Amino acid sequence: MIAANFPEHEVPAYLVELDLGSLKGAIRVVCVNSFTNATLPGPSEAIDILKVDLDQRANMKTQIDESSNLYRSKASTEQWMM
Repeated sequence: MIAANFPEHEVPAYLVELDLGSLKGAIRVVCVNSFTNATLPGPSEAIDILKVDLDQRANMKTQIDESSNLYRSKASTEQWMM
């Protein structure tokens, strides 16, 4: 079982895109945790494939060169260092 950051209504389309081979159809939504998170049970082999894909998607979303508030932080630090 795994919790995925997908709204319940997006899970079926996502699972269709995911290459689960013979395990296709083995994962479904069992619990809606929030508007953007659902719990998905299934065979461990299918959950492992799902986890790898979810991890890759999350990493793509969080790879950034600098924090969005870096420049504000620098300005604030310089103000207090004077």
